[in-house]
Amino acid sequence: MEQKGWVWFMSMCFGLLIGLYTAFVAMCLWNWFVVPMMNLSVIGFFHMLGLVWLIGLFTQDSSQDDYKWRLLYAVLELCVPSDRREELSETLHEQKDNIWGYVISTAFGKLIGNTTTLALGFGLHILIV
Repeated sequence: MEQKGWVWFMSMCFGLLIGLYTAFVAMCLWNWFVVPMMNLSVIGFFHMLGLVWLIGLFTQDSSQDDYKWRLLYAVLELCVPSDRREELSETLHEQKDNIWGYVISTAFGKLIGNTTTLALGFGLHILIV
């Protein structure tokens, strides 16, 4: 049980760091492109972090996703013949064991995407200025 708590804590820390990095990338892009083009004020890191969090509140609704997944598993259980339920259980258990690989690859993909966007944005900024 203690190890699960540690894994949860570390995943929350990495998620927060990815969110902070996303806010940094958004702040740079805002200050490079939106400020000169629309004659707006430069935005600071913490203001952009708050804006990213605000947008996240409106765009992420995991409660509906959770309901949809529970419904899908219930339907799946009813559709699988009784002689294949053990095989289904093993497959679902394997997928549950592989969840951390999915989480890590998703986080890594977000970091790569943010870094690529920052690099391309910086290159474009240099060409414009």
